[in-house]
Amino acid sequence: MGKYVITKRDKEKQADTECINVKQEKANHEITSRKVKEDIQMIRRGIREFDKILPGQMAYLFCKSALAGGGPWLAIWMSAAILNELAGAGDKYRLGLFVLASAGGTLLLSVLGHWLGAKMEVGYSRLFFTHEVILTDKAFRLPFFELERECTRKLREQVSGSMDLSGGGMASLYWDMEVFADNLCRAAVAMLSVLPFLYQVTAGVRDGRITGREALGILLLLSALTIWGTFFTCKTAARRFAVSFDVFEHGAEYNRYGEFYDLSYLPDEDMAMDIRIFRQKELVIRESQEKCYWRLADGKVREMRAVSRMDAARLLSEGVCGAAVYGAVGFLAVRQVIGIGNVVMVSAAVSMLIAACSRLAEIITDLRNNNVHLQNYFEYMDLEEESGAQSEFAGKREVEVKAGTAAQGESVGRAEIMVQRGAAGKAEWTGRIGGIKSAGAEGVTISFEGVSFRYPESETMVLHDISLTIAPGEKLAIVGENGSGKTTLIKLLCRLYQPTEGRILLNGQDIRSLPYEEYIRNIATVFQDFAIFAFSIAENVAASAEYDGQRVWAALSRAGLQGRTEGLSKGILQAVSHDYEEDGINLSGGEAQKLAIARASYKDAPVVILDEPTAALDPYAEKEVYEQFFRNLAGETMLSISHRLSSCRFCDRIAVLQKGRLVQLGTHADLLARPEGKYAEMWKAQAQYYGQG
Repeated sequence: MGKYVITKRDKEKQADTECINVKQEKANHEITSRKVKEDIQMIRRGIREFDKILPGQMAYLFCKSALAGGGPWLAIWMSAAILNELAGAGDKYRLGLFVLASAGGTLLLSVLGHWLGAKMEVGYSRLFFTHEVILTDKAFRLPFFELERECTRKLREQVSGSMDLSGGGMASLYWDMEVFADNLCRAAVAMLSVLPFLYQVTAGVRDGRITGREALGILLLLSALTIWGTFFTCKTAARRFAVSFDVFEHGAEYNRYGEFYDLSYLPDEDMAMDIRIFRQKELVIRESQEKCYWRLADGKVREMRAVSRMDAARLLSEGVCGAAVYGAVGFLAVRQVIGIGNVVMVSAAVSMLIAACSRLAEIITDLRNNNVHLQNYFEYMDLEEESGAQSEFAGKREVEVKAGTAAQGESVGRAEIMVQRGAAGKAEWTGRIGGIKSAGAEGVTISFEGVSFRYPESETMVLHDISLTIAPGEKLAIVGENGSGKTTLIKLLCRLYQPTEGRILLNGQDIRSLPYEEYIRNIATVFQDFAIFAFSIAENVAASAEYDGQRVWAALSRAGLQGRTEGLSKGILQAVSHDYEEDGINLSGGEAQKLAIARASYKDAPVVILDEPTAALDPYAEKEVYEQFFRNLAGETMLSISHRLSSCRFCDRIAVLQKGRLVQLGTHADLLARPEGKYAEMWKAQAQYYGQG
């Protein structure tokens, strides 16, 4: 095992070395292929989008940068004034005034800077979470087929992973804009501080203290030092980015491997059984190392080596520039062109200008590099949404739940819910609920008219010319082999996809013409891959923080979960999963499925869809759930998918799908009477095993 890993690793390192020049060229091409105007437009849009994520945060940033520029300006001017006064008249009153102004101004700027820094720190602590909330909110507004596309999944993964791994995108934009604004203010302050110096040099030429050629040479030297420092820093920043381009581009993918194996696979209790029995530990660790950590480590090593070499060169350059600046300014002081205090002021101002311009060049390069991540973010946020979809992101929404009994009074807020436990342990209280449409006396009619469908980016039809009418209150079972199109048909009815051909009608209306929110309130579903959340039982059943306790108990009773809930200390307020609540409970697979069925029952929708609702239940529990569920149906139209054909006897009719086509339709008895039919074939295949037992 060890020899295999080392050999493979050596080959990978050799491959990485061979392609480093290609990656550098690609990194340079990513930047140079975009025009400066396009980069500026992208950065401006990024700033506007950032203000939606953290309103007001950029304003704090610019104010703090202005203060950061004011500090050096105050230090430079006050130091020069104090030194000039000491070298001149030495007036104690003026010296005291300068010292007080310097100390007071520094204190004021420090207090304001600390206050703004605290505001920024509080806002920044919410950045990563809020960023994910906005991405998730966008996902809810995308068409379902868009979410299932591989390119969309990878794009979302790239946006989230880059942000988590290196802050690429919005976080990097925020960091870079802080450095950009800070150094822009410093450069402006330095240039303002240099203006009096230029006037003094001009006066020195007029007075004959220095020649015009000497003055021009000194100004050209200082200008050349500023340009050289800026150019050198820009080049080193570009080379550093090119070296680390692999991690920059693929870091999110590498990080996903690591999180899956280390955070999802290894700690999972269910997967731990397979790991132990099949001795998978070494395999999993090797996979996570090869696909994540070694790649990240190699990228970091290359980057640190490059940074070390470049930092050494940069420090040497800064030292040479600093010495040249002091030499030039000292020469002017010797010629009495400037005062002793101005030597410190001018040297500090020119050094600060060189440093600020160099840092600006570096950060502009970083901003342009970061546009790769911003482009991914904008591409995801610009994906076409479902018609009528609106963003729900408007900050934290406060939810009030009114609860209590007549004896206990009313209290508002979840934290103040009053629970009265009877002998059975039930919580007897009522909440608020609205907007639920009951089945009504007439019910609904569902019609499929020549429906055919193929998935996006696929040429293969999975449904062919399905025509079927389901009467109000009818119970229809949909059966067929795996891949016959049963679940796809349900997804079309739920408007997760649109038919490629044909249409689906609800009471004579094309479902595509109905407002989605209004339409979906008429449908309750239990899918194979249902989700149970770490909320209370009541909130899981009602799928809301606002619920009617009596209806929750009724839904649990219909799903066969009432007895289990009555034995809990908090009844329907008991949390599901002890991962987040110490007194939470873990449900078995069958209990979780019953909870999902209770959720569908609670919705009280006129159309109920069950997609393998009892797959995790034993035959006795399945029979009990179906009997209770059907007994409590009051005019609802129901569609049920199940591989256990025994459940079909509860239904009025059975639709048999084969390779995406409707091949049989009838009652259980009628279809069994056709021994050559697909349904009779599947029934016999299941029944023979029971007979052999």
